[in-house]
Amino acid sequence: MSNKLISTILICLALIGCKHNQSMQPLAATIKNTTPAIKADIQKAIVSLKGGVEPKLADNVLMNSSTLLLESRVAKQPLDPVLGTHNIAVERFELQLRNGLCVLYYPSKDNYVILPKVPCVAVTQSTH
Repeated sequence: MSNKLISTILICLALIGCKHNQSMQPLAATIKNTTPAIKADIQKAIVSLKGGVEPKLADNVLMNSSTLLLESRVAKQPLDPVLGTHNIAVERFELQLRNGLCVLYYPSKDNYVILPKVPCVAVTQSTH
């Protein structure tokens, strides 16, 4: 074989290897059917990411949306209904597929926990 052909083959293999090693962007995901075990895994992931106690979750958590918003009362902030201030903080979590793994992502700390027992599927956008 000529050196030119060998060089071409090596370049092609290198390009394929580089493309294969690139990590995929996270995809928004949902859960088709939530079970008590899945809810427990999500609760533990939330505690691992932000601390505190396990939150109460709806039976259909993350089935209709990839976003989970949790409200909690902030004890030190005064309540002022006239000015519209309140004593509720909202935390946001995202269910994602990252490199084929289901994860719960916490944007506030740019961190995530892998949920190995949670079967999530990528959210597809319809063009209706």
